[in-house]
Amino acid sequence: MEITRTSQYAFDFLNRHRRGAVHSVYKKTINLEMDGQLLAIQVSGSPLSPLSLITDQTAESLDTLKLQPGDPVLATAWSRKLLVGTHCFHWDKPAVVDLQLKGPDPRFTPFCDSELSGTVLELLNTYPPVGFVPLFVDVPASPAGTHAAPDPFLTQTETILRTGAPITDLIGLGIGLTPSGDDFLCGVLAGLTLLGLRDSQDFRHLSAEISRNLAKTNAISAAFLRCAMDGQFSEALVTLGSVSFSQSLQMFHDIGHSSGADTLCGLYFALCGLYFAFGKFS
Repeated sequence: MEITRTSQYAFDFLNRHRRGAVHSVYKKTINLEMDGQLLAIQVSGSPLSPLSLITDQTAESLDTLKLQPGDPVLATAWSRKLLVGTHCFHWDKPAVVDLQLKGPDPRFTPFCDSELSGTVLELLNTYPPVGFVPLFVDVPASPAGTHAAPDPFLTQTETILRTGAPITDLIGLGIGLTPSGDDFLCGVLAGLTLLGLRDSQDFRHLSAEISRNLAKTNAISAAFLRCAMDGQFSEALVTLGSVSFSQSLQMFHDIGHSSGADTLCGLYFALCGLYFAFGKFS
């Protein structure tokens, strides 16, 4: 079995660390924990994240490995082998992609950007009303004669974003492996990076508050938040603006049920300057 594609972040980690264990097993992903860091063995064609070790396997072939949480993991940098349980993945010649988000983008003006935010809004308009999307784009009205009850999840989110409550109250808010609130914060961190504010007091404060509240979410989502604070993001986000709209559309829609959309919402929130209007800490 081969690891065919990975991030520079994950590749460098495997070169520095040796031992760990299987953290969790899902249909298309086997999460590994090594020295407190998660990495994800994924099936062929999976979207690339900073934690990805994408293989030549299918969901069916990965399932036949019958791996369980706690199975031992051993990485040998000299032979480029990753031993997981009794199975071996070779990583001697993967395509390695740098997912460090570069910033600032010289096209952007401080505190807001209209060009990329317009593209982000176009992407958001392709989504059904999932996650945070209804807070940022118009959604179809309820059929005549019906009345949709307010969504408590969205009501809580809107209250946090508009009332000056700490934006880190969003951590762990929502359902799924990466709750909507966490994906949104990853997008905010990306937007602040693109605006050239990574070295600002606001970015440092936000990162410190996220770190302090990571226990509110699950280990998988916390790992992605740590990556975002380190400037590591999904391939969809890192290539946004440098690939075609249709390519970006496909890559973001490939990221989970609503994770791509929620990340775009956070990015839009930052790029439009809304973070500075509503998102600061109380």
